[in-house]
Order: sequence, then C-alpha cells, then structure tokens
Amino acid sequence: MGLYLRILSIFYFIGFALHFADLLDWRLKFSEMDLVWKSWIGYLTVVDFAAAMAEVTPVTMSDWVSGTSLPHDHLKVEKLCRALGCDFQWLLTGIHSRSDLQNLSMSELFESEDDPMFSGVFEISARRLKRKAKG
Repeated sequence: MGLYLRILSIFYFIGFALHFADLLDWRLKFSEMDLVWKSWIGYLTVVDFAAAMAEVTPVTMSDWVSGTSLPHDHLKVEKLCRALGCDFQWLLTGIHSRSDLQNLSMSELFESEDDPMFSGVFEISARRLKRKAKG
C-alpha cells in the first residue's frame, strides 16, 4: 500500500505541475477564464500539491480541508507539515503550539493590573532571567 501511495503521489505532483502551468498561462488561457474556473484550478493546484506531499489522495486531502473527515494517520500530516513548513498542532487544530510562545513579548503574554494587596513599602530587587537551554 505504501508503494502504491508513493507512485500515486508522483502523479498528484504531476497534476500539481500541470495546474501550476495553467496558472501561468502556459497550457490554458487562465487569464481569460471566469472566476469560477480560476478558483477551481487554484483549488486543484493546492490540493494536488498537498496530497503529493502527504502521500494521500486528493479526495482525502479535500475531506481534511473541508472538515468532512479527520486525519487518522498523523505521520502523513507530519509529512505535510514539513513540506509546508508549518506547525503540526496548528495544522490539526488551528491553534499554535506552546513553542511559539518563545517569540512573544512579555506584554503579549501578560496583562498588568493594579492590586491593592501590594500597597505599602517594599524593597525590590531585580535579576536578569535567561531562557533554559533546550535539551
């Protein structure tokens, strides 16, 4: 089954290349088409490319995109993530993973508010914090 899907993915990639050629007016007169046909060819271009990268059928990819079905083989989704350069959790759920928090500033992570419990005289010291090394 794996070899079959790999061979099939080559054909999907060829389909992607042909649709991409259509977008550039190399095969069809894309610039003269109406919006419906342009949208359809654009959709086929994206779905064929994604299907080729994930080694699934375009119908499966279309079902994933529309929400008709959910991916059961997360390795295929991981392949697609690597091909698209996107986060696995984001692709599955639309929510960015916690690793994206590293790039946020303190004001984006926290709200500040006045708290009456902290009124009075305090001695305050500050220490610089460094991120722990990954590992």
